[in-house]
Amino acid sequence: MTDQLDTDLASLRIDRSKDTELPVNAKSTGPSHMGGRVARTAVSVFLLAALASGGALAAPRVLALVSRQEVTADAVRMTVPSHAEVSLTSTGYVVAENVSHVGSKVMGRLSRMLVKEGDTVKQGDLLAVIDDSDVRAVLGTAGARVSAAQARAELMRANQAEVLQQLERERRLVAKGAVPEATLQDLEAKSVSSERAVETAAAEARAAQSELKPLSISLSDHNIVAPISGVVFTKPPGTGEVVSPGGKPVAEIFDPASLVVETEVPEARLSLAKPDSPCEIVLDAYPARRIRGVVTEIGHRVDRAKATVTVKVKFVDPASDVIPDMSARTSFISQPLSEQDQAAKPKRVVSVSAVAERDGKKVVFVIDGERVRAVPVTLGEEDGSTVELVVGPAVGAKLVAAPSASLVTGQLIKEKRD
Repeated sequence: MTDQLDTDLASLRIDRSKDTELPVNAKSTGPSHMGGRVARTAVSVFLLAALASGGALAAPRVLALVSRQEVTADAVRMTVPSHAEVSLTSTGYVVAENVSHVGSKVMGRLSRMLVKEGDTVKQGDLLAVIDDSDVRAVLGTAGARVSAAQARAELMRANQAEVLQQLERERRLVAKGAVPEATLQDLEAKSVSSERAVETAAAEARAAQSELKPLSISLSDHNIVAPISGVVFTKPPGTGEVVSPGGKPVAEIFDPASLVVETEVPEARLSLAKPDSPCEIVLDAYPARRIRGVVTEIGHRVDRAKATVTVKVKFVDPASDVIPDMSARTSFISQPLSEQDQAAKPKRVVSVSAVAERDGKKVVFVIDGERVRAVPVTLGEEDGSTVELVVGPAVGAKLVAAPSASLVTGQLIKEKRD
């Protein structure tokens, strides 16, 4: 096409090499000069007339290079015939209602990272270990103090037992008059003193023991465990990285059983989305699959900017390979999908208005950047505003929604924005 256009434009070029130059001393109003001007004007008029008649076929190609058409974009979609009547279709995203951002209670360097993105974990599983050598050292010192305090307490108890034994012996001797009563009084005083010493030593042992509990808790805080069962859906930090309370999560876990689709329903059509009503979910990641769903919750807040209300749709069928933030299209249907409906073969469809005819062939115009190109298609059955695409662009290809009669391959376009 470019070679033909260059040839068309070259045919319009005026050859000035044969123009007769005026002498330096010639008058500008002389017959010779006027004749040259008239001749050149006549040639220009003739060439413009030729462009308007015989060159008219090249005009659209020229305009395609210098002007833009404003178009509305559409896309090739995947759909499946359904026996259930679709009352409303909306788009949204998969979200997990039960998500745990597992953080660290203490600051430290990871000595072990035991999970990776995509791993399935159970509640209580060990996820990571923070270096605890400093806590263990302090714990060892505190343990030694506890042992020493307990040993002193045992010594005090032994001394008290000895004093009590002597006191009992002295009481019998005093009763017989074998020893003076003053000796008995000294031993009684010593017994009271030893009893106080035992109490003091026992208190010191308990105080030393109480220091172990917070240190033990701090030691356990260096082991990070899973608070819920689920799937790790983000990349955890690596071994050797420093973690801290309030910093980057050590792991993020979602519960697959809590996955729902949050879809935006226009406020004017909210009455079509009723609680417990059946739905059909089609994920962009798996366009050939139809997943059954049911409305579980209708939002209580209207997004005034978009005039929509968020509706939550729960997965009825297992969604083991579904992850958060996947794009989803939800169709609200009149009755639940049957097994036959779910087994129906998917097909590609395009809007009827996106199909045009060029040179006797059916085509769609695929948008490639700022230009379009005509792609021949083979059509199947028409269903309302859509038609089956037997042969043509792949699912997701961006098309011109309603091509004008003047649209040609190579045409510069500008997409309309909402």
